[in-house]
Amino acid sequence: LKIYLQPHHTQMITVMLFAFLVCAAKKGDQRMYKTVMAEVGTGEGKSWIIAMLAAFVAKKGLRAHVLVDNASLRQRDLAMMKDIFSSLGIKLGGADQRKAVLLDRSCRVVYCSSLDLNSMFYEATKQGRSPELDDAILIVDECDSLI
Repeated sequence: LKIYLQPHHTQMITVMLFAFLVCAAKKGDQRMYKTVMAEVGTGEGKSWIIAMLAAFVAKKGLRAHVLVDNASLRQRDLAMMKDIFSSLGIKLGGADQRKAVLLDRSCRVVYCSSLDLNSMFYEATKQGRSPELDDAILIVDECDSLI
């Protein structure tokens, strides 16, 4: 597989900022859960930024849950990035495939919707437990979807 990607400077600066913060935190460290936001202009490659950040997170030994509420964009990004993650040795999943993939620790990057996450938390609460997400970072495609 040959993939030639020349990231735009906006993409690299954004990924490097987030990567610095991920490197500064250790698993289980409360600093890992601070919120960081970046606004990227239209056409500046947000899907690629998200994929690069998710790959970096996965290679650091954490899991990345990528929240994309638009189903067609989620499927597009999953299909577009599948070979890239595979070539990096990162197991990729989509919650559309099966809900259990959110908790599958072997799946290092999962593309999901807010409904998928809500369902996971609801099921865990019904069972009197909390989902094991201490090694997961949530990457949100559109912050507006959280409101």
